[in-house]
Amino acid sequence: MNHKRTLLIDADDTLWENNRFFEGEILAFVALMKKEGLIPDRIEKVLREREIANVKYYGYGSRSFTKTMLEVYKEACSIEKRPVENRLIELISGAGERTGNYPITLLPGVEKTLPVLRGKNNLILLTKGHEKEQLGKIKRSGVSHYFQHIRVVPEKNESIYRSVIEDFGLDPEHTWMIGNSPKSDINPAKKAGMGTVLIPYHTTWAHEKDEIFENGRETVVLEDFSGLVGLF
Repeated sequence: MNHKRTLLIDADDTLWENNRFFEGEILAFVALMKKEGLIPDRIEKVLREREIANVKYYGYGSRSFTKTMLEVYKEACSIEKRPVENRLIELISGAGERTGNYPITLLPGVEKTLPVLRGKNNLILLTKGHEKEQLGKIKRSGVSHYFQHIRVVPEKNESIYRSVIEDFGLDPEHTWMIGNSPKSDINPAKKAGMGTVLIPYHTTWAHEKDEIFENGRETVVLEDFSGLVGLF
């Protein structure tokens, strides 16, 4: 990399809408289970808890999301002593196709801000999840050409950020991570010595919520992506 400042930029819910599609499928699943009389009083709580717990087994993305819904459906059938029905398996499985291929909607300010940032900084797109799925979303977004490098990782933690620093020869003092998740984008990047910018998303997934780590450089909080122009 050259000696310009480097900005690592998150993808889902930072560059484009993501979580709202999963939330929509959760609500549809809960409504379906309640209609079928499958543990209707606690189905949503079970699903949301299982979704977070299963990350360490299934990872992120539409496939793991669908596996979790199917798992919860089968468990609910067992509790209610009901047979597993193929028609419901097919309905639930459809969520995987929809969440894996939703139309990309860039968030406010992204389209106008990226070319400005590219003119003054090195840009690296750093996103986590299922590689094929994430690369598909990046391609559909139409913004990949603004980034010198694109990296999809299974998780974002301090060791991942340190490996990015090493692999691209970055200086942490001149490197910033920009994203919507305190847990994945802010805290581990701070521990790795980077600067951080939080751009909150209105429906951040519960798994990504966390208190911002106090040590290290102060995290800048912006209302939307266009605010980056004033910083960088």
